[in-house]
Amino acid sequence: MIKNITPGPGIYVAANNFSTPYVDMSRPSAGMVRYNGSNFEVYNGSDWVQFSSSIPQIELDGVTQEAVQWVRRKMEQEKQLLELAKIHPTLADALLARDRAEDVVKIAAALCKV
Repeated sequence: MIKNITPGPGIYVAANNFSTPYVDMSRPSAGMVRYNGSNFEVYNGSDWVQFSSSIPQIELDGVTQEAVQWVRRKMEQEKQLLELAKIHPTLADALLARDRAEDVVKIAAALCKV
């Protein structure tokens, strides 16, 4: 089990919600990781080898973080448009036309592949 994972953009870590999955530690296989109470160790196929003393950090690469941020912005923009469309019928009609146009594009693209 890995503890002390720091949350960041696109990574959610529930605090104090640790559970131990069933792992038969009497029969380790290469690549297994364990925490012995003070250090992380990895089984190399014959022995448990200690990781460096630093705490492992898990994060998304820059491209993935940018993609996640872009998606979040698009979701917020769409949410705002839908809220405005509730009180502005012209905007609601435009969004409906956009959705229909997207359907036409999908159909045309599918027909081009045939």
